[in-house]
Amino acid sequence: MRKANTVKQAPKSSGGLFTLIGDVKSELQKISWTNKEELQAYTKMVVIATFLCAFGIYLVDLGIQGMLGLVNLIFLGISG
Repeated sequence: MRKANTVKQAPKSSGGLFTLIGDVKSELQKISWTNKEELQAYTKMVVIATFLCAFGIYLVDLGIQGMLGLVNLIFLGISG
């Protein structure tokens, strides 16, 4: 048995550019915008998280660099 095609097409707009602009304005009014205090708090969280991630990557890099330096010393000691 074949399944029926259930894809529905969006209705065609007949209003033009001015209708589109009006629709965009009405949708923008529905958005819950953050206030200044929330924006500052979120910005602080992002900056702190960015620095913590960068510091973690730095520590991992130092560890890898130290291990590779140790391997280099071992090979230099073996090969003379």
